[in-house]
Amino acid sequence: DLASDLQWLCEEYLDYHVIVDLAHMENFGSVGYKSLLSLRELTEECDYRFVLCGLSPHLKKQLKCVHLADEFDTFDTREDAIAELSAGCEVLP
Repeated sequence: DLASDLQWLCEEYLDYHVIVDLAHMENFGSVGYKSLLSLRELTEECDYRFVLCGLSPHLKKQLKCVHLADEFDTFDTREDAIAELSAGCEVLP
């Protein structure tokens, strides 16, 4: 489930940006919102970005209803998110 997966990520040492693909997610619960916010704060503390992608219109509406729509960077697809976050990365030979 999303909340336990996000909690696991929060406890791990972060060494890169975090992309959460919500393409197969139907609804958020209060624990999901709290986990998303906690993980976003952790990534920002480590100077990385936390982004969401694949949000359905329903999930976008949910984020707006709980006043969190402006709290997250969002992308339509995982590929778009990866392209954005990879743009500033150094490619090693």
